[in-house]
Amino acid sequence: MEERDAQELTRLLGIVARANGFLPTQESFEAIHKIIPWPAVEVLIMHPDDPRKYFLSWREDSYWRGWHIPGGYIRATHLSLMDACNSIATRELGNTSAIISARLITAYLWKDHPYGNPISLVYACTVNQLPHTNDHARFFSEIPSPMVPHHVDFIHAYLRSLSGNHP
Repeated sequence: MEERDAQELTRLLGIVARANGFLPTQESFEAIHKIIPWPAVEVLIMHPDDPRKYFLSWREDSYWRGWHIPGGYIRATHLSLMDACNSIATRELGNTSAIISARLITAYLWKDHPYGNPISLVYACTVNQLPHTNDHARFFSEIPSPMVPHHVDFIHAYLRSLSGNHP
C-alpha cells in the first residue's frame, strides 16, 4: 500500500468511527470483515421449562439456508454484551421479551465464513417471556436439518454444558 492510500484509508476509517462503526454498504462491511475478525453474539434462548429445548429460526438468503441460532454482530453502540444480546434478539426475533441472563457457552473463530471472519460468542439465554413461535421460529429438543454450518457445534457445546462437560 502506498503512503497516499494509507492516508486515504485512515481518513475513511475516521468517517466510519464518527458513524459509530456503521458501514454504509454491505460491500464495505464485507471488505473490512475479510481482514478484521468481528465479534458476534449467537443468542441461544433456552426454554424455561426444559433447558434441553432451545430456540432456532429459519434463515434463507444468498449465504445460508437452514435453521440457525439467531445472532448478529456486536456494534460500537452496544453498551455491553447483554445489550448486544437483547438488541439482536429484538432485531432477529421481533421479540419484545428481555433477556434476563446470558451465560457464555463457547467462542468460535469462523475461518470458512462466506464473507468474513466472525468470532461467534455463543450465549445460553433466559428471557422474561417466550418468543413468538411459527413455522420459521420455534423451540427444538433435537437438532433439525438442515442447519447453518457450525451452529450444530454450538448446540452440542450448549448441551454438553448442561451435563457439566464444559470447560
